[in-house]
Amino acid sequence: MRNFAIVLITFLYLFGCKNDDQPSPIPKLQNCAIEYLYFSDDYRFAGNTINFPPNDALKTICSYEYQNDKIVKVTGGFLRVPSGSNFSNFVFSEDVSDSIVYSGNNIYVFTKYTNLPSSNSGNPITYTLDSDDKIQKLTLSNGFDTSFEVNYSYSKNEITEKNKNGVIFRKFYMEGNNLVRIVKQSFDLQGNIIRKEEILFQEYDTNPNPFKNKYHILGAFYRAFSKNNYKKTTKLVYTILVDGSFGLISTSQFSMPIIYDDRGYPLFGTYE
Repeated sequence: MRNFAIVLITFLYLFGCKNDDQPSPIPKLQNCAIEYLYFSDDYRFAGNTINFPPNDALKTICSYEYQNDKIVKVTGGFLRVPSGSNFSNFVFSEDVSDSIVYSGNNIYVFTKYTNLPSSNSGNPITYTLDSDDKIQKLTLSNGFDTSFEVNYSYSKNEITEKNKNGVIFRKFYMEGNNLVRIVKQSFDLQGNIIRKEEILFQEYDTNPNPFKNKYHILGAFYRAFSKNNYKKTTKLVYTILVDGSFGLISTSQFSMPIIYDDRGYPLFGTYE
């Protein structure tokens, strides 16, 4: 009888520990206010102006649809509009959506325009991840024989972004599993550095990040690198001076407060 009691107690202890160790399900973020996202450095809008509607803060959102716990559609994106003699401006519109397809380590994002069916392209943006869900490559296909491609290599707390010719575009600096700084360099035709941009990600919390490893979600690319959530960004722009040094020519900052639900998740929007 005593042996039976010992076995029973041991079983109950192990069963209880097993239940305690079970991870809580990750809540599904149904939408996100665009103020918590970062669009201007998205390669699909490179070199263009990004404009936001003059709505009340936190009222303009991207919405998410799920299938098998993965986001398969993002409603809300940027529509190209005329600017002078060309279409160089983008304006946020709910008539734009991304359809997302998962296949092995590749994630394909197809952008669609509700009122401009002729603009819908069959050429996706491809995000290639490794077995740990870290981004390895980003490819933009133009439908011809060429495509834009950048690759990511990891070394301790530094991530290097290069094009397929080995030219460094940006460097990402990590600290405590969070992205804290990005440095981007611009070159002249002779290959000399003529401009630098630095983005600082500041005021991190210690709460879970719902966009972790979701590089393919519009506006979430920078958040995807981090375990936690930043509340403030600072952008510094430098240009080359006649003496060969770099001088600071502009500084801009953006900050948004974050509140949390009872599970500690940031209320960028609503959860399921």
